[in-house]
Amino acid sequence: MLKPFIVVMPRDEYYLEDWYHSSFGENLANGLVPWVDSHYHTCSQRSCRAIGGLSRGATWAVVLGISHWQLFGTVGAHSLPASPYTEATTRDHFLAMQSQYPRLWLDIGDVDSLRPGAEKFKDYLQKYNIPFEWHLYQGGHTEVYWSAHVSEYLQWYGQAWK
Repeated sequence: MLKPFIVVMPRDEYYLEDWYHSSFGENLANGLVPWVDSHYHTCSQRSCRAIGGLSRGATWAVVLGISHWQLFGTVGAHSLPASPYTEATTRDHFLAMQSQYPRLWLDIGDVDSLRPGAEKFKDYLQKYNIPFEWHLYQGGHTEVYWSAHVSEYLQWYGQAWK
């Protein structure tokens, strides 16, 4: 049984824009998160807050979970299309956390054409001994794949607040 939690699902209106040049991430971290905290009864501690996403949303979850690591204690990247960081920037960002790593989940389908990018990020994490969970499931980069795992995703997110 999970404790109740709030799920906020913002839409990246400019989803074809390069994430590096987009204002979506900063607007989410510096605008949406404080707005939700001021309008709902939330726990604003890092250990109470998660970020996750599917596909491009997985990239945003990783980018924001790393660049704003003080905000998010749990990061889920479902079908991460590509490593948002180089090996060096991955290492440097995680070193800056001073071992205060988030709970990190990566999953992707075995026939997902974007699997190499997710595996590259996984390899960086392994190289620098960053703890994470890796799940390789059957399926592709599809709604059918994600729908099959929604229950598992929610259980995993919910475990952060036990």
